[in-house]
Amino acid sequence: MAAFSTADEIRHVSIPGSVEISDDQLKLIQQKLKEMFSDISDAADKVGVRLILGGGSALGAVRNKGIIPWDDDIDLMVTRDSFDALISSIEKNYGDKYWIRTPGKTEGYNLLFTQIRMKGTSVKNRDDSGNTECGLPVDIFVIENTYDNGLKRFLHGVGCMYFGFAVSYRKFYKDRVFLTKFAKDSGSKKLRFVTGLKVAVGVLYSGRSLDKMVAKGDRWYSKCGDNDSRFITIPTGRLHFFGETYKRDPYLKLSEVTFEGVKTCVPGGTSDYLRNLYGDYESIPSEKDREHHIYFEPFII
Repeated sequence: MAAFSTADEIRHVSIPGSVEISDDQLKLIQQKLKEMFSDISDAADKVGVRLILGGGSALGAVRNKGIIPWDDDIDLMVTRDSFDALISSIEKNYGDKYWIRTPGKTEGYNLLFTQIRMKGTSVKNRDDSGNTECGLPVDIFVIENTYDNGLKRFLHGVGCMYFGFAVSYRKFYKDRVFLTKFAKDSGSKKLRFVTGLKVAVGVLYSGRSLDKMVAKGDRWYSKCGDNDSRFITIPTGRLHFFGETYKRDPYLKLSEVTFEGVKTCVPGGTSDYLRNLYGDYESIPSEKDREHHIYFEPFII
């Protein structure tokens, strides 16, 4: 499946004409991300929800005690049974400050994870073709329950992978003009090939509503309603369902950390979690190997 993913490839390419972020702009982005994290943490505290740092933010908490110096986003996780309360609290307490984009509920939002985006900013990436609410984002990934029964868990995983890739193919077809040019300008042969393939497969889904596909995918992700199951999974995570299925008790035995001056949590067995995602996570990558995001005009911080 990794061969058909464009995410990792995009993190390491450059596109002529895209926005080159200066050191001062990066510092401003990080300053606003800290503000967003503080607000989201406050909204979570008001309803007793525990936020969990994920991906590069968990790595930054462990390695840098905050945002990785060259990073320009924050990744958060929350369990499915806490998700609605968190989103409602953000809407109630900070709805005038942020756009809240959730799969299956926000019309025209074609991703399977939630984004909180700061109003008054514009940080437009390749997923924002046609999106007018493209403020600076914080991503929120839902930790889903999955089945103890091995066959049911496998079928759950197959369905999650299907919807993840089907939505991606359908979105590539919808945004095919922009994304084909994006891939061509990147100079990456792999990105051009996979983009062309996804657009071609996306033709098969072209008659379907993308909003409905996203809603069905989100429902399938949350299909297991057992909050006491032995296993949990993050189907929208970096390694998808099968790469990010964990035993519940060790993973949700959370460790407290301080991240940018705010007390929060990282998954239990943090070293194993980070090693699963990044391998030798303690080593500082060379500048050419550091992940980055590509932004387009209008760029407003």
